[in-house]
Amino acid sequence: MVQTRAQVRASLNQQHQQQLTTNSEDTKKKGNTEKKAPQKASQHQLGPANQKALRSIETIDASLPSPVRQSFEPQSAHRQLEDEGSSAPDQPNNRGYIQQAISEDELDNDDDPVTYWARTGHWPLNRATDKPKMTLIYAKKKPSRSDNKRAASPISVQTSSETKSASYEKDAYEDRLNEKGSFMKDAESGIAPESDAVISDLLSSDQIVPQNTLFQDHIFEKTYEMVRSRNEVRVTRDITPLIVPSAETLAIHGADNLECLIESTNEPWSNSFPFTATQPKPDYSVGFTRSAFTDDQLKKLFPFIGNTLVGDQSYLMATYRMYFPFLTCEAKCSSGCLETADRQNAHSMTLAVRGVFELFDHVGREKEVDRQILAFSISHNHRYVRIYGHYPVIQGGKVKYYRHLIRGFDFISNSEEKWTAYRFTMNVYHRWMPSHLKRICSAVDELPLLSNVDLATIPEEPPQQPSMASTMDTTMDTTMDSTPGTSSTKPRRASKRQRKDA
Repeated sequence: MVQTRAQVRASLNQQHQQQLTTNSEDTKKKGNTEKKAPQKASQHQLGPANQKALRSIETIDASLPSPVRQSFEPQSAHRQLEDEGSSAPDQPNNRGYIQQAISEDELDNDDDPVTYWARTGHWPLNRATDKPKMTLIYAKKKPSRSDNKRAASPISVQTSSETKSASYEKDAYEDRLNEKGSFMKDAESGIAPESDAVISDLLSSDQIVPQNTLFQDHIFEKTYEMVRSRNEVRVTRDITPLIVPSAETLAIHGADNLECLIESTNEPWSNSFPFTATQPKPDYSVGFTRSAFTDDQLKKLFPFIGNTLVGDQSYLMATYRMYFPFLTCEAKCSSGCLETADRQNAHSMTLAVRGVFELFDHVGREKEVDRQILAFSISHNHRYVRIYGHYPVIQGGKVKYYRHLIRGFDFISNSEEKWTAYRFTMNVYHRWMPSHLKRICSAVDELPLLSNVDLATIPEEPPQQPSMASTMDTTMDTTMDSTPGTSSTKPRRASKRQRKDA
């Protein structure tokens, strides 16, 4: 049970009184006959360390809203901070607590969280128990740039696909993912039997395919010849919709059950806590929109997502509109490399799986998602398709993320496969997504409902969009980092050179 501030003070006073008694007995044993005046344990007579702890407790406790103070309870999350360099370590989260890793020799199994905090000055993020390591998952404000004088805007500067995928083209990027706990392979334990059954269902269940498309039998070969030597944009325009259909387009055409979904195209996931130094920017991604959740659920989620419109970062968000992403697609042209697309998808889906895992871990139900496929990705070019499932595995007190190859094929040499990815994606939308949303909502329902959260304060739409002139000005004043696109964008101030007189 979490102790109140008064209980912490009383506990420290009691400890101090016991210490005084012990000192007195030691003095008597040494033959010290000098009489000591009785000492009254009070806050003013505490040792310097304990006084500092009490002052810290009062300062932090006073900074929290009353409902937060009453409802806060340290929760577990089976992971270490994943990227201390890119996620602004040792910065207060939205409740005022510092998120930082601690070493094993600082741990004490006998300490309850409040006593530990009073002793060390921070909450016990890691516990030397048989449970995985812990942290908090509340949202926090995105670190501001000293040279960024303009207010944050959800509008992003677009870059070419060649530039944005630069960092992923290097084999070393996979090593970087491995270092952070994400692996582009199956775990030794593999996926859970339930997920194996789900995959079989998604591959075998039939779906109606569209008519009058570029995949019609009599023009299929012409389609291939038309796009095989074109760039990635052309492949994305002509082929991707027939590999991964648009969820929003399907909803507009009558699939009412998909209205809870929202998609993004080439949009940076700027509202997600970074996993590596690059930022995901999938060619296409799908997640849940605000309308997928009830008003009470949105209130419960608010401390974990913050104000997304001003750049607050969260484990649960991708873009400022997308909750819990679960599908990404990366396309390449003939001169591109599917390995690059695979790395992009692996990065994006690590963040997606991480969000669901952190939520379930926070409510003490992490075992329910262990080895369960929580997201899918598709990599393709003008003729090859790879379909993957992504899942978390709890190993040795930590969570790691893995990838399972569901299907890989050449739909040109075997034309019978040309609709395989389309049918699979449709089944993800119609057969898998509803149960996934239900699973997420069941965990959200267990979060505390803060009484002082006004639903009207939860951002729904961005502020008034800047004019075309101001947008062009922003574009001209910023350039993109060398690790962009389907993945990473880092705007920086462009250098201005003095024009020399002729």
